[in-house]
Amino acid sequence: MSNQTNPMQQILSDERRLAILRCLWKSPGHCANEEVLGKYLRQVALYGGCDATRSALDHLDRVGAVHTRMHLSLMVAELTRRGADAAEGCTELEGVPKVGADCPY
Repeated sequence: MSNQTNPMQQILSDERRLAILRCLWKSPGHCANEEVLGKYLRQVALYGGCDATRSALDHLDRVGAVHTRMHLSLMVAELTRRGADAAEGCTELEGVPKVGADCPY
C-alpha cells in the first residue's frame, strides 16, 4: 500500500483548515475551542472527528495562522494576523486553499 494521501482526503483536510480560519475570523475575539470548531465543521459538512480537528489546528499553528494552547482538556485556537490575512484571501498559506468569491464558509 502507498504512503500517499488519498486526493479526496487531502482536499477535505485543506478545506477543513480554511473553514477553521474563516470561523475564527468571524468569531468574537477571533478565538474558539476545538469543540466549538468541531460543531462549525459539522455544519459545513467538513467534520472528520476530533483527531482531524486537532490535526488541522496543529497544521495551522505550524504555518503561523493560529496560536494554540490547551485549556483543561480542550485545545483553544486564536487567529493570528497571518491567519486573518489568509481568511480574508489576502495571502496564501501552505495546505490552505485561497478564499474564492463564492466561499461557503
